Amino acid sequence: MRDPVLAAGIAVILTILLTERNILHHFVSTILSEGELNDALILAAAALVLLPLTPDQYLGRFNALNPRTIWIIVIIIMSIGATGYITLRDTGPRICLAISGFASGFVSSVATISSMGARAHSRE
Repeated sequence: MRDPVLAAGIAVILTILLTERNILHHFVSTILSEGELNDALILAAAALVLLPLTPDQYLGRFNALNPRTIWIIVIIIMSIGATGYITLRDTGPRICLAISGFASGFVSSVATISSMGARAHSRE
């Protein structure tokens, strides 16, 4: 037993999951579609399996690339997309598009205007 605190934490999480298995089964079988479940599993695998395996050292000619940093950025982008999808599904397009336009305007107003314009043009 190298890390008993970690083992205890994992045991508590597994106990909670097993206790709530009926609720989780209902959620997965009736609320989520098969595609949504696959996407959630891919995100979980990327964050919980692949990230710890990614080397944390700089590579390249000028030591400019760190695979772990790049993978963290990929996970953040996947998480933002998943959050946007969940928000769109829960609140509907009218509220979600306003919120996502406001939030993405802080990152890149040009990209936001371009994507919203393309969306509006495709609806005509």
